Amino acid sequence: MQRQLGRSIGTALLGIATLVIIGPASAAAAEPATSPETGGVLAEYHGRTIDLSVNWEGATICVEQSGTGFRCYEDDAAYREAEGVDSRATGVGRRALTDCPARVFCLWDNRDYAGRRVEGRSAGLHSLSAIGFNDRANSVLNNGPYTATMIDLDCGDDRLRAGPGTGHPELSLLQRPVCSGSYNNKFEMVILQ
Repeated sequence: MQRQLGRSIGTALLGIATLVIIGPASAAAAEPATSPETGGVLAEYHGRTIDLSVNWEGATICVEQSGTGFRCYEDDAAYREAEGVDSRATGVGRRALTDCPARVFCLWDNRDYAGRRVEGRSAGLHSLSAIGFNDRANSVLNNGPYTATMIDLDCGDDRLRAGPGTGHPELSLLQRPVCSGSYNNKFEMVILQ
């Protein structure tokens, strides 16, 4: 069973988020480097390689680089400077909207769009365990062009869909129709299509 999110992105947003961009799963796109031991996505962080599925090692922001893998940053300021993201946005709502750029799908590990964040840009199937975000999502915002289908593998057909321009600041308030409880901290996979 699928449920569609209907809350608009105009909802007041709060908090500074951390981010990771989910690697592409389609054959047409370049695959991120993975660890042969864990299958986790490898990322560059302070001149060394880290396995995101094991530990972010102090990184709070990890970004998929076009065709070259992942690069991680220690904080929001370093990320914004290196990636050319506007650092002037402040205040309720503006910060989180800027943290989840246009053409991007975002999951946060805390409610109200706060904490570590995962960003998906490319169409395809994305494993959240490969980037250390399995069963961690608590809020979602879809600024991307694709419909996002978030999947709880522990609950078969229980899926939550977020179309472009939709989101929800607290997944713990959305009750699941198939399995008991809420959607908070339940997703292992995301399909962007």
